[in-house]
Amino acid sequence: MREYKDARMTILMTQSDKNTFNKCCEANGETMSRILIDFIRGYIKQNKYKLIGGEQN
Repeated sequence: MREYKDARMTILMTQSDKNTFNKCCEANGETMSRILIDFIRGYIKQNKYKLIGGEQN
């Protein structure tokens, strides 16, 4: 597991999920920083990751 930090939160992501995430960014023509928050929020809602700090909306 690796940590990915944002100004508001930190998540732990497996290498497999990181690869999927990168493909998603490429497919949408977005940089990681622009799509990161929506991606994280979707995964938090699925309870796949433990949120460390930040807000759970």
